[in-house]
Amino acid sequence: MVEAVGAEMFGEPLYPTIADKAAFLMFSVISNHVFQDGNKRTGLEAALLFLKLNGYKLKTDLKNISISDWEGILIEKGDSSNSNELLINFTLEVASGQIRLDGCKLWFAENIEMLK
Repeated sequence: MVEAVGAEMFGEPLYPTIADKAAFLMFSVISNHVFQDGNKRTGLEAALLFLKLNGYKLKTDLKNISISDWEGILIEKGDSSNSNELLINFTLEVASGQIRLDGCKLWFAENIEMLK
């Protein structure tokens, strides 16, 4: 699975950005039920470790992404005191199928920054 983040089609990367790659790792582990237990924790930690190894981290003030009727994506600025809750809810929404890979990519794109 780790090699899959570098996959290409017709010479173009399937996951061109760091955010796309982190989203793919998290989404794949969670959605494919790699383990009997702990898929959500492992998927999130895999994405966070990937970000750290590539010089990125989650922002302190996370943004919430709501998907309405699978058509529109609404991004709302989160509350920094609520960032843990937003991260937990995001992970649970990925696990329940409410957020698909494209939404996961967008969430990471909006919520990561380079390490200082």
